[in-house]
Amino acid sequence: MPMTVPQTLPNDEPIHVLYAEDQEADALFMEQAFLTARAKIVLHFVRDGQGVIDYLSNELRQPDLIFLDINMLGKGGPQTLEEIRAEPAFAHIPVIMLSGSALDRDIESCYLRHANAYVQKPLTFPEMLAFVQAIENFWIFQAVLPQGDAR
Repeated sequence: MPMTVPQTLPNDEPIHVLYAEDQEADALFMEQAFLTARAKIVLHFVRDGQGVIDYLSNELRQPDLIFLDINMLGKGGPQTLEEIRAEPAFAHIPVIMLSGSALDRDIESCYLRHANAYVQKPLTFPEMLAFVQAIENFWIFQAVLPQGDAR
């Protein structure tokens, strides 16, 4: 029996995604894809791993999902992922690692640190749109996420 994907969220609330990316062009590329797809997602950008930790520690509303670039200046994605998983208040947040690398050692390193997924960065706009739609279809319409804390 074919499944149908609901067109709106049960509570019609967008999910909040924290995206750590030190390359402004990559961040704008992702943002444009989310805007084009009209996804029910609110993106919050930080430039590095320390920005992620600061955001998680200081924002009243935690993100529902985190995208981490693995190769950022300063604190990189894998180190940031370790810190997220070590902190009980943040450990439940799904983390998707993004990279241009397809090296087994990079992929394994992220999964050993308990990444929820490792995705090679889309290179073309159609690929980025497909990625955005896959994120929306799975993380909004299929997966059940913990509710963000209102601290």
